[in-house]
Amino acid sequence: MKLAILLIAISLCACGLKANPRPKSSLNIPAPEFELSISESGISIQNNMSNMLVVERAYSEVGDISAPDYDDIAIVPAGAAFLDESSEYGNRYIYRFRTYDDDFNAYSAPVTRIVSYRGVVKLDSVSWTLNEDNICITAQPSQSVDRVQVLIN
Repeated sequence: MKLAILLIAISLCACGLKANPRPKSSLNIPAPEFELSISESGISIQNNMSNMLVVERAYSEVGDISAPDYDDIAIVPAGAAFLDESSEYGNRYIYRFRTYDDDFNAYSAPVTRIVSYRGVVKLDSVSWTLNEDNICITAQPSQSVDRVQVLIN
C-alpha cells in the first residue's frame, strides 16, 4: 500500500498536475538571432530578439574533437549589445548562444559559431597601377597578417 502511494506521488510530481499542464508552445522557443562582429576592443555580440540571449564561450583549436568546456560569459538583454573584451588575439573560440524564455523558464536549442580572433587587419600601404583597361591593386598588410584578399566594390 505504501509503495502504491509513493508511486502515485512520484508520477504526479514528474508529470505535473492535469489542472496546470505545460503548453506545447513551451517546446518551440525560437532560435537566437544575433550579430557577431570583431573590433580592436574584442568581439561584439548584438541581440536582435525580444528575449534574453545567453552567451557561452569555449577555447578551441583546429582539429579539436573533444567536447568543449563552455564558460558562461554574458546574459544579453533584448535588443542590447555585449562586448567580449576578454578575448585574446590569435585564439580560436567557439561561442554557444541560447534564447531564454521567462514565461516557460526554458532555453532554446543552442546555436554555435566559431570565431578566430585575429584582430583588425591593418594595411601598411595600398598602391594601384593601370594596365590597359585593368586596375592592378597591391595591398601590403602588417606583419601579423598571412594573406590579403582585395575586393573592389
